[in-house]
Amino acid sequence: MGGSQEFLPFRFKTAALVYKEGLAGRVMILKEESITEYDPALKRNLTKTEWQVKKLVSLGVKAQDIEAIEAAEGMFGTLSEADAVSVYARKNKLEALLIVSSPYHTERVWQAFSNRMKDGKIGLFIHPSEDTIYLKALIAEYFKLQIYGLVLLAA
Repeated sequence: MGGSQEFLPFRFKTAALVYKEGLAGRVMILKEESITEYDPALKRNLTKTEWQVKKLVSLGVKAQDIEAIEAAEGMFGTLSEADAVSVYARKNKLEALLIVSSPYHTERVWQAFSNRMKDGKIGLFIHPSEDTIYLKALIAEYFKLQIYGLVLLAA
């Protein structure tokens, strides 16, 4: 789903591969209106949503198969994404979701999404991308995982 522009291309590569193999009929991204890089063809900067679509299309995903999902911003971004995606999945009667995430982030993604879809009506799969893992990110993820464990326990 979301993440920094620096690491999204790793996730896009994995998502495009899964899509091209026919394991996913569409690719969901987070709708974000922040400004990114300049596009000479459009003569303006792209929004992050436009940038994401452009990158995915360049990897072979059809534009009409890319869905931008709105998620509330907040302190618990992964949980907000899980809330938004679970609502979307139920509304659109999806049978399964395959979430692509950084390898070090997969456990927290699993906890958040499985908590929000605990009725078991939608299959949930997590697939790691090929991001580079840095010690600083691992340490931050460890603490976030502990906090999420407490928050989800209280939910």
